[in-house]
Amino acid sequence: MQTAVFFALLSMILVGVGDFVYKRAAFAGALPSSFLVVQSWFFGPTALIFGLASGSLQFHPALLLGPVAAAVIFAGARMFLISLGRGEATVNTPIFRLNFVVTVALAILFLGEFLTFRRLAGFVLAATSILLLTGFSVSQFVKEGFDHGKRKSTALALAAMGCMGLVNFIYAIAARLGATGPSFIFSQFCGFTLIAHLHALCLERRLRIDRSVWVNAPLSGISGSAGLICLIMALHRGEASVAVPISQMSFVVSTVLAVIVYGERFTVRKSAGLIAALLTILAFK
Repeated sequence: MQTAVFFALLSMILVGVGDFVYKRAAFAGALPSSFLVVQSWFFGPTALIFGLASGSLQFHPALLLGPVAAAVIFAGARMFLISLGRGEATVNTPIFRLNFVVTVALAILFLGEFLTFRRLAGFVLAATSILLLTGFSVSQFVKEGFDHGKRKSTALALAAMGCMGLVNFIYAIAARLGATGPSFIFSQFCGFTLIAHLHALCLERRLRIDRSVWVNAPLSGISGSAGLICLIMALHRGEASVAVPISQMSFVVSTVLAVIVYGERFTVRKSAGLIAALLTILAFK
């Protein structure tokens, strides 16, 4: 179990770096679809190189789930971006980040994992950390919940949360069936890059690859791919109800980097959120 926690922590750090770079690209004006396309060019090769170097690149029937995961991820990411355009990030981001609850519920229902008191405390702490770090306001959520436009935005965020929770569950199934991390992530890449290219060229009818994309997309693709490989390696060694919540605390890394790089204020609320995140990790160890 300790090895699983180690790889889950690595996943948390790497995915957090990728998320931060994505935010940096957005601030620089990168077109999301173009960014995802270039990101995929580095996402897949990272998994391929890692698999070849470690000798873990091998065919397994579970790899057929890779394109399924790719389609679900793309749908979830797109719905989340649309929800941010129609609503407030302080409302939709916490909803989206709670996707690990969906994964754990599916793992308990279908994979026979147990919900212990310690894990339950970990879920509560994780949710608390997310709400604190993202500045979620209950009064704002209640107020916007009665607005028709905001209801649509919230519904999209909930759907995106469900998609990402389902993706993590697919990772758990693939790991249990015996698919290696690099192999599965490369399989997912094959589906994702095709979807990203078709969406950018056919639906948005443009592909703008400028400095904001080239400077940020490679690092985001490499760190994101490595982070998901580490998550699957954690799932090989432990339960989804432990590995996934720890990995999903990646926003903690993004928050710390934002404070260091952009000089964002380190408020009492953010401090409390980071403490809750640390307690979450300890609860799942």
